[in-house]
Amino acid sequence: MTTLPSATANTAFGGLLLPLDAFRTSTLAAVLGEALAARARDITDAELVLTRHPSAALVMATIEGKVVGDDPAAFWRENAELALVASQVLPREVFLVYAKTAPSREEAFLVAGQGQMLGADEANAERLGPNAPEDAWPIARLCAQIGIAYDDLAAGFSGGPAVRVSLVEPRIDDRQALMILAGQAPPEDTGTAASGPPPSGEKDELSDEARRRKQKEAEARRRQEQAEAVGAHLAYAVDDLGVVVAPEAELDDTDIIGRYVVHPVGRDLPPGLPRDLASALEGKRIDVVVPVSFLSEVFVGNRPLDKATWQAEANPFSLGGRQALRMAVHAPRLGQGTLIEVDGKRAFLSRTPDMLVPEAFVLRVLGLTT
Repeated sequence: MTTLPSATANTAFGGLLLPLDAFRTSTLAAVLGEALAARARDITDAELVLTRHPSAALVMATIEGKVVGDDPAAFWRENAELALVASQVLPREVFLVYAKTAPSREEAFLVAGQGQMLGADEANAERLGPNAPEDAWPIARLCAQIGIAYDDLAAGFSGGPAVRVSLVEPRIDDRQALMILAGQAPPEDTGTAASGPPPSGEKDELSDEARRRKQKEAEARRRQEQAEAVGAHLAYAVDDLGVVVAPEAELDDTDIIGRYVVHPVGRDLPPGLPRDLASALEGKRIDVVVPVSFLSEVFVGNRPLDKATWQAEANPFSLGGRQALRMAVHAPRLGQGTLIEVDGKRAFLSRTPDMLVPEAFVLRVLGLTT
């Protein structure tokens, strides 16, 4: 249940909300520092603080120092481009959130992925009025959607595992930082995750630019390996419209999934589909069906889908003899499609609701049949 701060308290907060993934803390700090410095911001004492939720695999990234000033909500509102900057070095989408409760309430979040703004939602007391229901407020809805308390987010996940690093010299053991955030004891020989100068005599052999280039190259290799693994274990179902595939990837792995959304099919097929299907599929469709963990992974208009909209607008239908719900949505960088829910499990199908659904295949992807 979403718990709000006291209405009389002047609570102001903001930061980046991201999944606990294999990202580099040093790179994230470096790009945020560069972005702020480019705007002539004084970051001499600024630190990036990453704190994991005590029980959920979510991380809140905040910035401390005089650059933030006395109003963190205003800082993140005025520097919303930090979401775009951060999304370029993070494997999944990132939410920039900010809110304040006094003197009048205002809330907003923005969603960014791979350097692009994917959606936003904002509200204030003047727009919504004094008697607005709680689910009218963006951050309150977001907290309810992902199952965390409003107070936990407002406190920056205080009490959870945390690491901090300077924005000016982001020297940190990235592997150890991730282990700390994951709640694992770091190996004894990796030093500490605290920021600060390296031991005496230790020198950086690579410039920041060279180091980041190597990091990008390593990430590109990792993505290529993942793409090859997806192609090697690709489940699919052929129907009258073409073929629907189920790549083993997250919905926001669009560089991998996107190659399997093809309308119409030409002579070449994406990796994992048998070559002998090429002639039969030419001029038809290749679509994907991908499990979805959170409603906010898909959008309605320019806003992430929320529970209230889903409950109000999803349409019932029968899927393989089971009661199901569906709704027209779009997935960032994948396009229009349908969100389907059966027995509390959801998947995105890159076909609109008026199109044929491979029912048995969708149920199998959802883990409801074998």
